[in-house]
Amino acid sequence: MNMKAILSIICFALSSFSIKAKTLKFPVSFEEFRLDSSYSWQWDADVKQWKLNGKIIFALDGNGNIVSHVSLNWNGVLWENQTRYFFEYDLQNNVIHSMWQNWNSTSWINLYRTDYSYDVNNYIKNEITEKWNGIGWENSSKTDFVYENNQYLKTRVTSSWSNGTWISITRQINSYDANYDNISSLNQHWDSDWKNQDQYQFTYDSNHDVMTELSMRWVNETWVDFYRSEWIWNSNRKPLLIQRERFDGTEWNLTTNDIYTYNLPEKYTHLSQWFTNNQWVNDNQELFEYNSNQNLLSEVIQDWDEDQWLNEDSIHVYYSNSTAIKELTVKFPGIEIYPNPAISTISINLESLDNTDHPVFQIFSNSGMKLTGSGTLTQQIKTIDVSWLPAGSYVVLINSRKGPIARNFIKL
Repeated sequence: MNMKAILSIICFALSSFSIKAKTLKFPVSFEEFRLDSSYSWQWDADVKQWKLNGKIIFALDGNGNIVSHVSLNWNGVLWENQTRYFFEYDLQNNVIHSMWQNWNSTSWINLYRTDYSYDVNNYIKNEITEKWNGIGWENSSKTDFVYENNQYLKTRVTSSWSNGTWISITRQINSYDANYDNISSLNQHWDSDWKNQDQYQFTYDSNHDVMTELSMRWVNETWVDFYRSEWIWNSNRKPLLIQRERFDGTEWNLTTNDIYTYNLPEKYTHLSQWFTNNQWVNDNQELFEYNSNQNLLSEVIQDWDEDQWLNEDSIHVYYSNSTAIKELTVKFPGIEIYPNPAISTISINLESLDNTDHPVFQIFSNSGMKLTGSGTLTQQIKTIDVSWLPAGSYVVLINSRKGPIARNFIKL
């Protein structure tokens, strides 16, 4: 699983999107929880264990908005930079600027940057993307948004920059019922004028949740049925089943099932199936776990192999907070914790402290809860057993003559 796929899963799990109010916001602060990092793993079937694959490190502003994230790959020995993104926000916490860079083994190289503008209701009006040509920035693509009743997305038009002018590429037109539920979306492409491409029609239940979706393609100047889906929801308005059929020109044929099982408030399973040889066959499943604040903690992806589930990929998300621990500490270089992340033990390098300084340490959760009593660090490099800690993000508070020093580490 690549870093962009991991990031999309995290952002989808941490936020919601509605066609009624298209805004660009990435708030990821939930009370004391602030998004810190995510680690991805791949399952090694030969040795039957998880192997570290990549990580994303997030930086947030005081409002909990993501201001940057850096993706790195693990090569088996050390971390290698891959991509990084930067975001800027206005006073309403709307994203107004973003930039994407790639690592070329020695330095960061610009790729794309995007500027966003909003109307008085904080709904996005347009986004303009520029690409780096090696010397400077040049226009690449543009998307314009128009709303109905000041909040419901009516049209979305994408354009490409060519020979000094904007050329229309695609257009989406949305229609709504009296309740402003989106009942149809028409997609068109530009070829001297607007040409139909495909469209989607929706029906809703009394809770305004989707019941059916019908997709059609424009063929020989007429609409032809393509796919249709039926949605079933539980009493908490969470999906239980999404069943899809495909039209072969004569009749509808079952194709896929998406089945959702909610084991606990903090856990659920998404099972995907194919319909083949007149029976449902498992394809893959995703196992999600959240904390009590509904922040994503982990996702495990498994593939079905004849009669058993086999691990494929996994993602673990870690959070930190703004408790007084960090505010009370002093900045002191040279105090390092390794390995980080850790499995069973951590070592603290104290070489930069005076030999007569024998600081004490304590371990805290990121919510500020003290998990250990005080222990004395009597060596320049001290090893601490953390095997008993659950997986998560923690803080080691070191009280030295220089003052309190805090270091974060992740327990796997």
